[in-house]
Amino acid sequence: MALAALISTSSAINASLYRGANISYLLAKEGRLPLFFERKIWKRGTEGLFITSGLVILLANFLSLDGIGMLASASLLIIYITVNTSHLRLLKETGAKRWIIRASLLSSLIFFEVLVYYEFVSSKLTLELLLITLIFCFSVEWIYRKFSGRSITERAE
Repeated sequence: MALAALISTSSAINASLYRGANISYLLAKEGRLPLFFERKIWKRGTEGLFITSGLVILLANFLSLDGIGMLASASLLIIYITVNTSHLRLLKETGAKRWIIRASLLSSLIFFEVLVYYEFVSSKLTLELLLITLIFCFSVEWIYRKFSGRSITERAE
């Protein structure tokens, strides 16, 4: 069981590293990140790979596998909540059934609440780290937009 968990964790970390690198490269190419992230290293990877690797090393050294898993779950639930909320705003364009999107949003919110409660009871450090990470991300985004003059571009109609 421990070996399966170790292999699963290393596979997830590896996938996350390269996903983060590719996302930062694509966002920089579209002008949504500083050009610093557009530079390629080894003809493939980018600085995003190093940033993500550094964060993974920090997490692996200071949190248990349980804590890392909880942070990953919370991150995914936040993404699902954001995507479902956005989908509700674009309902006319997508033609989706409102009740399905609302049910998905509600279930994601409930699972996130359960996760936050569990972390509050079992590991406040993980919950604090999630909160600090969210505050840090939104702060960096706000500072970057303020000094770069960039804003979110509207979708082409």
